[in-house]
Amino acid sequence: MESTRSGVRVDVGQQHDKTGADVTRERRQELLAFLFECESLAQGMVSAAPNSALMEHAVALCEGYLKTMLDMHHVWQRLQRAQEQGCDLKAQLEKMQTVLQEVSQQASRNAHRDQNKEAQARYWNTVGGLIDEVLRLSRQQTPISPPTRRTPEDPEPAPTTRVQDGHCEPASATLVPEAPSPFPEQQTALQLTAHLFGKFKASLGGRDMRRWPRGKGLKIFKFLLLHRASPVSRERLMETFWRDTEARAARNNLNVALYHLRQDLSRYHKTFPFVSHHDGYYQLNTELAIWVDVEAFDHAIHSGQQHDARHETALAITAYRNAEGLYQGDCLQEDTHEEWAALISQAYRMKYLSALDYLGKHMLENGDYQECVTLWHKAVTLDSCNEQAHRRIMHCYLQMGQRQMALRQYQLCAESLKKELGLEPTPQTRQLLEQIRHASR
Repeated sequence: MESTRSGVRVDVGQQHDKTGADVTRERRQELLAFLFECESLAQGMVSAAPNSALMEHAVALCEGYLKTMLDMHHVWQRLQRAQEQGCDLKAQLEKMQTVLQEVSQQASRNAHRDQNKEAQARYWNTVGGLIDEVLRLSRQQTPISPPTRRTPEDPEPAPTTRVQDGHCEPASATLVPEAPSPFPEQQTALQLTAHLFGKFKASLGGRDMRRWPRGKGLKIFKFLLLHRASPVSRERLMETFWRDTEARAARNNLNVALYHLRQDLSRYHKTFPFVSHHDGYYQLNTELAIWVDVEAFDHAIHSGQQHDARHETALAITAYRNAEGLYQGDCLQEDTHEEWAALISQAYRMKYLSALDYLGKHMLENGDYQECVTLWHKAVTLDSCNEQAHRRIMHCYLQMGQRQMALRQYQLCAESLKKELGLEPTPQTRQLLEQIRHASR
């Protein structure tokens, strides 16, 4: 890729030779500045000319430059990891060198006694020589600064690491992050916790994540959370979120949404790539340690079903209670106006109602009527036309001697059926009503 800016010819292909040793810091800075300028220009063109041919070209340019930036960022991360590992290896080699020298000296002193020890001394000296050569080469390595932007208000550049005289020391970098991260850099796996039942919330390393992109970025993040077991194709995302949009425009919209999502996620950890992309497939970074409430819910439901099939009632009840406790509201309740979210929400609601039904039946068998009323009221809250749940609440009130509450529940059932469905209660429900009336005489 070759471009010209302010009379300066920038040849990206010449910035990286076979070894990378000849790439100077000044040329890297110039390339980064050029890419950032192109990014700003492309974004400005997108804002100024929506739904036009100019927009398509601007978005294509923006996509290309952003991909280049991401590629450079990933390369830098790998180099940084290799550099850190090299420092650790160097320290280990130095320790080995000291030990080998001691062994070699001792073997040399005893060589006149034993010819085998003389041979051993020569062997250790050879290995020690190899270690000396590795350490010598490590001193010649020059680290690469991270591809991040420096702002005018930053008084000093951010520190990085360099190797000098065989030791890892801090050194000044020429560039600093665009904005400070509220989360410290972590060497261990990042822990992401997400709640999709009820109001969406997430945390990283125990700290709440409050900044989210507008538009489709957050919805895509939720979708990837729900389908994190396997990568999601670009076409599936386009079909889900831009079904009625022309293919090129849908792809551009997807790229823009993912760009804003990555930008906002970078506020929480400035170097970690949260969303990975490979051959047209997207997935949350598998290096993330992720806990999602819907996954825990699914596991509890599946466990309850297995225990029930083996007639392990106590274990099944425990599993279903765990599932019931995780359900803090409809899944994706903030997005159920969209078809994809409504289908998922309905599926989880049905699973939840089945768990309530199982628990309610067993509580009824044990004579715990108050607990049954509590459980089936939750079912009625989700579905006011659930006539079976109304009927069971009426039965429990009758068994507890609270006939007026039972009559009141029938009235609520009849009103809901009339208002929502234009129906009357079934003969079974009316027969239970008669039992309640006779019992009150």
